[in-house]
Amino acid sequence: GTYITLRLNNENDQERIRLTLPDSARGFVETISALRNRECIISGEGVVVPLRVTLDYLDEQRRPRSEDPSYTDAWGIDGESQASIERTVRRWRRQGQTNP
Repeated sequence: GTYITLRLNNENDQERIRLTLPDSARGFVETISALRNRECIISGEGVVVPLRVTLDYLDEQRRPRSEDPSYTDAWGIDGESQASIERTVRRWRRQGQTNP
């Protein structure tokens, strides 16, 4: 098969990709966690040697209707009510209890 690998930070995921690469290209695994947006590594039967590729931008009308959240904006918004938070904490605590 052919693999198109985007940025991966999980070591288990990286190990799975490492197993698909020839020994001469194992250095690519070291770059997987540092790939930028729109970058990927293509490896496998579809290419002669593994390649690090920058993907083109999609036209606006072909892009998904979602974007990365702005965490600075989200942190500035009041979240759930105090009652909702307390209800959530009670549920978490109940999960750890055993019923006799």
